[in-house]
Amino acid sequence: MPRGATGEPRPSPPAYGADVAPTPETAAADEPAVATPARLPKPTAPAATALDADELDPDFPDIDAVALHDRTLSFPDARTLTLLRSTFIGGRVEVSDETTVDAQDVVLTDVDLTGRRIEGLVRVRFERCRLSGVDFGAARLTDVVFSDCTLELASARTTTFERVEIRGGTVEGLDLTGATLTDVTFDAVSLTGVSMDRVKLDRVDLRTADLSSVVDVSILRGATISEIQAIALAARLARAAGVTVARAAEPGTGD
Repeated sequence: MPRGATGEPRPSPPAYGADVAPTPETAAADEPAVATPARLPKPTAPAATALDADELDPDFPDIDAVALHDRTLSFPDARTLTLLRSTFIGGRVEVSDETTVDAQDVVLTDVDLTGRRIEGLVRVRFERCRLSGVDFGAARLTDVVFSDCTLELASARTTTFERVEIRGGTVEGLDLTGATLTDVTFDAVSLTGVSMDRVKLDRVDLRTADLSSVVDVSILRGATISEIQAIALAARLARAAGVTVARAAEPGTGD
């Protein structure tokens, strides 16, 4: 199946984390990693800088080995849109509400995917992407990085996350009901409004997340938090363990 026009090779995107100095909030050089980091997208093949949509299957378009800038991917009749070994900067994805999107070995920067249905992601990096209202329901996300993305009101009910990093951005209203998270890092994000009912956590790093809104600390089973977070959550942790915390008696008021 033809997948795109040929063009001049473009350099591969920089490796995740290159030339980024660690900060006191995120650096933990003296501590072992809690969650296994996401694997990087594989280097792109020689990439075409143009795309002829007329050469693609309108029902199942596969976009492979391209490097596109400010391009709207419009496939109104597509059942599944597949992105492979490519780099996208700017632009948006326009498909029907029933269309599923999957991607492998892809880097997306400043791309608008608002309201799209994501079926599967493997070795994908999102940078400053708009993912509000995205439906990940029952999808599998493996080796994925969300850097400074908007994930507000996204649905990830029963989604499987493996080696996923959510760094910065907003996740308010994210629905993780029934999801399974393994080797997942939440860095510099607030969990305010995040639904975590029946979620399963294994090696989930929350040490730099804002947990101030967490009321039911039992949902954190399987996660790692910092000492400072543990102190802040001490009363809630005690209540979850069935421990009554009484105020200390003032001097001279009793035994």
